[in-house]
Parts: sequence; C-alpha cells; structure tokens
Amino acid sequence: MGLPQGWPLQVILTPARYPLIGALYQPPEDFLALLEHVHGRWQVDPQQLTGIAERANQSIINSLSVQAFFITKRLREQFIDALKNQALLAYDANYGGFGNGPKYPMAPQLHALLVLNAISPDMQLFDLLRQTLDAMANGSLYDPVQGGFFRYSTTPDWTIPHFEKMLDTNAQLASLYLDASLQFSNPFYLEISRQTINLIIEQFQLDSGGYASSLSAVDVQGKNGGDYLWQVSEITSVLSEDEWSEVRGRWQRITSTEQNDLLPILVDLRRLPLASEQSGTWPQIFNQLRKHRGALTVTRDEKMVTASQGLTLKALSRFAALDDDPLYRATAEKLFSAIMSSLWQNQQLKRSNLGGDGNLADHAYLAEGLLSYARMSGDQAALAEAKALIKTSWQQFFLDGVWRQSEELDRLLPYTVYPSTLSDTQLPSPSAVLIKVSLVLGDQLDEETRTLVQRAKNSADANMAESPFFHATQIISLMETHDDKQAN
Repeated sequence: MGLPQGWPLQVILTPARYPLIGALYQPPEDFLALLEHVHGRWQVDPQQLTGIAERANQSIINSLSVQAFFITKRLREQFIDALKNQALLAYDANYGGFGNGPKYPMAPQLHALLVLNAISPDMQLFDLLRQTLDAMANGSLYDPVQGGFFRYSTTPDWTIPHFEKMLDTNAQLASLYLDASLQFSNPFYLEISRQTINLIIEQFQLDSGGYASSLSAVDVQGKNGGDYLWQVSEITSVLSEDEWSEVRGRWQRITSTEQNDLLPILVDLRRLPLASEQSGTWPQIFNQLRKHRGALTVTRDEKMVTASQGLTLKALSRFAALDDDPLYRATAEKLFSAIMSSLWQNQQLKRSNLGGDGNLADHAYLAEGLLSYARMSGDQAALAEAKALIKTSWQQFFLDGVWRQSEELDRLLPYTVYPSTLSDTQLPSPSAVLIKVSLVLGDQLDEETRTLVQRAKNSADANMAESPFFHATQIISLMETHDDKQAN
C-alpha cells in the first residue's frame, strides 16, 4: 500500500475496509476460486481474518512510513548526480532503454535526462539518449505507416510490441521527441514527433474535441496486432517489384503469430529522405500502404480520462506555438473547450467524462496542459483556470507535508501511507508536475500556495534517496537553472 503496483490489482477488503488479500491479474476461473476460498474461510472465523488483516496493515504502514527531510544545496547536487548514475547503471548499452526485459518508453526519465543534459552536457548521457531515442523510433515500438508508438516492447531489443496505442504514451513521446529535436538539432526526431501528434489527432480525437484513452491491440476480427501486421501477398499487391525489393529487409517478422506476419519498421530512416520532404522511396511506400488500408477502424476506449487530456493539450499547444500551425491551434482550442464543458466545472474536476472525482494526476497534468495552452494562445481565461486548478490542487492533495493521491481512494482505503514524495511511473510524478507548473507561475500565485510549493519542492525522503531514477521528475525540479523553457 502507498506504492505503485501492477495492473489490474485485485484486493479483497474486510467490512472495516482493511485489505485482506491482494493479487495482480488472475484469469476469471482462478479469481472465482479465490473468492470462494476466502468466502469459506470468512464464514468459519471472520474475527481471525479481521485480526490478520489489521495487524498486516499496520505492519505495512510502519515499514513504509519514512520521515521527510529538508533538501540542502549539497543534497540537491547529490540527488542530481545519483539520478545520472542510476540511469547509466540501468541503461542497456546493447539495445538502448533501461533494463533487460520488456521495455516501456520511460518518457519521464528520458525527459528528465534531456533537461539534465541541456543544462550540463555530458557525453555519457548524450549516448544514452541518442541510442534509446533511435532504438524506439527505428524498432517495432514505432508505427511508420500510421504513425505513433505502441505501448511497450515485449522484448529487450524492441522487436515485438504490445500493439495497444495509449493516448498518454503518445502525448508524452510527441513532446519528448520534439524536445530532443530542438536540443540535438535533429530533423528525424522532429519528423517522429510530428507523425505522433498527427496520429493523435487522426485516430484518437472524438467528435466532442476530446480524445479517446487508447486504441485496442486487437482488430475487429479478434486478431492481436491485426490492424498493423501485413502478409507478403498484401504488400506485393500494393508495391511494385522494385519497391518491394527496396523495403524487403525493412520488415520485422513476427514469429509469435501463426500467419508469420510482417511488421514495418523504420530501421535507419535517419539516412533516408524524410516524409516531410515529400520525396524518396520510403515516404511513397508508407503513403501507399496507408492509403491501401484506408481509414483504420480500430476499436477505441472512448473514455476521456482527464490526466490524458492534460498531457495532450500540452503537446498540441507546444506544436501550435512552434509552427503557428492553424491545425494544431484549432485542435488545441477544441480540446480546451471540451475540457471546460465536460471535465472542469464550478471548480470541480472529474476523473473522466463518465464521472468520478479527479485525482492528483488529473489535477496536475491538466494544470500543466492549461498553462501551456494559455501561454501559446494568450488566452487570459485559460490562465485564470490554470491558476484556480493549481490552487485547488494544493489545498486538496498536499496536507501537512504529505501527498494524498485520490479522495475516492481515501474513502475506500482509509488506512494507508501518505508519502512526502511521489515517484514516476510510466507517467511523471504528479506531485513533481504540480511543483513545476507552480514554480513557473511564481508570484502569480497567492502567498499561501507559494509557501506550500516551497515546502514540497525542498522535501525529500528515503524513497527518493534510494531510487532517484524513479524520482527523476522531482529531482529535475530542484535544479535552480531549470526554468521550464524546454518543457513548455
């Protein structure tokens, strides 16, 4: 409790709401057997199980509770060094990325390392960043036909993706590759970022102007990856013999399927003409393949999750500011209107368009998105909304120096651990994001809020000291010279 777990996490509670048994995903028949077993035990001796749950809960709370401490200038420098060192230790020098198992993009860590490298250039960080960014874009994690990134790679060499496309993943990576293109003056990264933001607009956008939370990994026939995999017979029916000869070696064979399918990959597109130049073999081939498949009818989860809308509004606003492109500006405006009409009303934030109370991540990511939109558009009403949301966030979630992440969770599980810092997951630490956007506004916030911001910014605990890699967003907020120019 109090720490990130896998998904979905299944927990059985006592009537007093103490967690009794927890498990990650189990097949329906196994979960039913577990429920029947617990029910049988409860019928025999509920007092014994209640006592076990209460004692175990208190033991966990005692073991996880850590004392916060003030971050001095020396400690700040040590945290920054520790972040760099842990990142280099976790770095896979063979394939890029971190670790040697299935690989997620780890966008929060990569963004933090980009900021660190921009402020204090380092050849080791440069190599880590370039290899990882190249590997993700050139491997099967990236979809060169439709654009955008799959959720993660099931293999350490980025060869076989999990075919689901997530809005929050693609919004983060659109911004990440844009940052990398600016820092490294790299047109390839810029092209990847554009194709990713365009994928978001084309395939995730809802009629309301908001965005679906994900595109299914399974096609309408029930085939995993079916919308993205190709047979040789289909490819050769679209491409000429010369074109097929050109790209034959640029396809990843997915041997895990019975059909021996092929997945298109970029490989070394950096040395080939870019799609934006509208010339060369590769752009023509990708366009032909895209037109052949036509508009995808991918099954979407059309729930507008507030946190993801905030990440997307930030990304759209950044592209609109960069290019002054009417498409990006118009889509950002439409999303802003959708958020104001269905998610943020009367100083109350919903978890999604389906209802529920907004949690800390919803507040923090949306505040950052609103601030990016206000700075891009000059919309003073949007800026006022961002300020109001930030103030509400500090009052609601930062209590006595610790963070609560969800009022609904508190009502369900009142016996838990409240940390003084929150780690990054596949998404950035929501507390660190809230600190960052609050620092950007500075004196525009009231004195009470500014006091809370400084207290949170200068607090750390043993979890942060032991795992700086998973507190990368928090640590970067400590850097005095980081004024968030790159991130907004």
